[in-house]
Amino acid sequence: RFSVKIAPLCGQLRARYSERDPRVLGFLSMQFHYTGQMVLQALLPEERSLFYPYLKVMDDHLYMPLQKMYQAAADQAGDSPSVSLVAIQELLPMVTSVAEFICAEVAERFSGYCCESGPLTDLGVRASSIRDVEMFQVYLGLCALEGSLAAVQQELFPLCVMLYPPLKVGWELVRQMLELLDKSLQSRLTSASYAVLLPYLKAVQGMFSLEVFPENDPIWSYHPDVVRFLEPARQLLQELLNQKAG
Repeated sequence: RFSVKIAPLCGQLRARYSERDPRVLGFLSMQFHYTGQMVLQALLPEERSLFYPYLKVMDDHLYMPLQKMYQAAADQAGDSPSVSLVAIQELLPMVTSVAEFICAEVAERFSGYCCESGPLTDLGVRASSIRDVEMFQVYLGLCALEGSLAAVQQELFPLCVMLYPPLKVGWELVRQMLELLDKSLQSRLTSASYAVLLPYLKAVQGMFSLEVFPENDPIWSYHPDVVRFLEPARQLLQELLNQKAG
């Protein structure tokens, strides 16, 4: 019930902060996520277990376009639901299990890989990775419901270009994730639902292809937008850490 009640408010917050530039969502979600982690650290273990689910709900709604997807689904609801709505109804219950499987597989394939926060097997990195794969699936669902790639083109892709290089998330990891996502959806969804999502998945794979992001090309790590948007987030987080230490 909390998720249902909080969804419209988080949707409004996302819309307001992304009105001028959708990439601001990256700053917003990072600020909320790390602030939430600091709150949890200040609580007793028994308090932490009770409070964590509420933070997780808000974290997910700020990080992913869930409210927008719910609205798009509601617009198509009726006596005879569309094929895209049926596909999303199939997809949503398995989003987390698919993400967990993919992240475990990628961590095994890239066993020696370290991103900015540590190895892929680190619990914090694993949690962030699962959330990212969930996010990709939600954006695919939104695209299918809207019949457009606009959400990926305007929000997801720019966010990834801005955040992944400084976080040392290689494009080869993203390509592996998308390949495994394709196989997972094909094996778990009905053929009709998979066919609905496939065109959008292929389009996203094209956006992150080797032709767009060549291996070991440093240009994306020094893109001016990365510095412009990520540095204020780092400064804010450091200020919060300093306040806590004081």
